[in-house]
Amino acid sequence: MASTFQHYVTLDSRACHGDCALVQLNRFMLDGHSRAPGPAAGKRGSCGQAKQWGYCVLSVQNGNPGAPRDFPQAGDRIDWKRIVDNAVDRALAVGVDQLFVDGNHRTALMTMFEAISYQGLHITNDVDVFRLYVEMKSLTDDIGKFPRKNHSQVKKAMIKLMKDVVRIRPSPRVRSAAVTFEDRMLLAHAIKIDLPNQIAEVENAKRQLELQIAATHDLEARRALIRNWTHQMKRNNPKMLGRFKFVYPSYVMV
Repeated sequence: MASTFQHYVTLDSRACHGDCALVQLNRFMLDGHSRAPGPAAGKRGSCGQAKQWGYCVLSVQNGNPGAPRDFPQAGDRIDWKRIVDNAVDRALAVGVDQLFVDGNHRTALMTMFEAISYQGLHITNDVDVFRLYVEMKSLTDDIGKFPRKNHSQVKKAMIKLMKDVVRIRPSPRVRSAAVTFEDRMLLAHAIKIDLPNQIAEVENAKRQLELQIAATHDLEARRALIRNWTHQMKRNNPKMLGRFKFVYPSYVMV
């Protein structure tokens, strides 16, 4: 994961065009298969025309500082809530604009995490990437039985999810700790590897449940089947059941 990230993400987003940084994150998510349907990266497409996705005119002008690894911890007086708000706004813009053929929402999430990490703020390991993804995707796509929401509703939900996991210090007992490259790679792994697996697991569970439901036409028998399935999942895979309930609430019976 780390070597792949370093291969594709070579620019410092503070010293390059915003869309040049986005292209690199999208290429990381898709292992180099990124393709933008619109203009090339950079101001007026100037950077993409160089046919080098690690090239950015603005980065060259700023001395090509290269992609950073670690960030010093933010100060106690930092307005971290404003930083989270701005990062969520940026993520929603990327997700809604659909700049790429594939991986828009995953790229948006990675952009949000990186924007927060760049400010020296820690994101705890219990960040709910799945729910962030579903909330954001509900703006542009139907996903399961999750209700479509407007921009204001999605932004409010995402800000709440992020404010629950963003910290100045990684834990109350640690006074000072940098946001490390390893911390960032854990978040990258959660988006690039864990999230697609979680989505596939939920969809596979739905297919299996529907096959069982289709085998009987008796309403009470179907309800009993769903109830038993729910109890079994609660025992064997409670995290998956939580994701399933979030996307398909009408299938789950207590």
